[in-house]
Formats: sequence, C-alpha cells, structure tokens
Amino acid sequence: MIAWLALVASAQDVNLDTDRVRPLLGRPVVELRGGLEGAHQWAVPVVCGQVTPLRFLAVEACGTGSGLFHNPDIPEQSHYRVEGLIPLRSSGTMELTLQPGVGFSEVQTGIDQPGFRFGREVAPGQNEAAGVEAAVGLSGRSWVAPRMYVTADVTAGSAYAPAAPEAVGSRSGWLPFALLTVGLGL
Repeated sequence: MIAWLALVASAQDVNLDTDRVRPLLGRPVVELRGGLEGAHQWAVPVVCGQVTPLRFLAVEACGTGSGLFHNPDIPEQSHYRVEGLIPLRSSGTMELTLQPGVGFSEVQTGIDQPGFRFGREVAPGQNEAAGVEAAVGLSGRSWVAPRMYVTADVTAGSAYAPAAPEAVGSRSGWLPFALLTVGLGL
C-alpha cells in the first residue's frame, strides 16, 4: 500500500523502463496471487489467477481451492470475472492499474459440487448458490526482472445469489467481499 501511494505521488512518465525490463508481450500476460478474502464474518485464504489476453482486458478467477486452504465448514466464495484494465500511473518499472470487472460468483459451505447453481430454486441438500457479481480492483506492479513482476491487488465488490440464504445460511442474497492479494506475474 505504501509503495502504491509513493508511486502515485511520484509518477511522471508513462512508459516502463524497457532498458532494464522487457515484458513478455509489452504488458502483463499471466499472474498468480495469494492472500485473504474478507467475506461474510470470516477472512479466508484465497488464490487468484489472472490472464491478460489484450492490453485492456483480463480474465480472473479467485477462490479457496474448494476448501483446500481452509476449513470447509464455513462459507467460502469463488469469483470469475472479466476485467477492464485502466492504467492510472506508471513510473520507471512500476505501474498502477484500475480494474473494474463483471462476472459471476459462487458461495458454498462444505464440499464443492460440480457445476454452478444459479437461480432461486434450492434442491434438498444444496450447499451452494451462484449469481452475478461486480467488482473494482486496484493493482500495482513492479517489474523486478526481465519478463517478471511482483504484484499486489486490492479488490472490493458484491455478488447477488438469490438462493444463498437457503443454500448456505447467509443473511441475504447480496454477498459483499474484499480481497487483498500479492503474487508474481509474467
């Protein structure tokens, strides 16, 4: 966070220092991040993967690995989004990007069942619900070697899964969330 504030305060030029680092395609291509998601009443470990097929577009998925990283008895949420990439600042080998996105989310308790359960209907024994989501993220990158960068991302948003109260016991179908992740990219 401090690095982002320093970047915003000192950024003057708009290009990466390509004499020192050479991004694979002149931009981020793929990254893997880990961190925490604050959803419901708990903070749970989360892993995120992002692929950037175009300079202005990314596809991102975040989740807990179906309980692999935490106790599966508490609600967990996974996210699947398409995001726009809006450059805010760039200075030397550092850059700051705004990433608004839309997609869908799944909330569940216990073992993940195959597929996604959209809609209001809840089948007997159903422990998951899915619905639309919107989010906005702020991502900072620092190119540390040829074709590699470190990254940190803060994302907040909300999903709406109408069956969530019955399926997982949430207070409503609205499922706000916040993620803080760090990782590496190419």
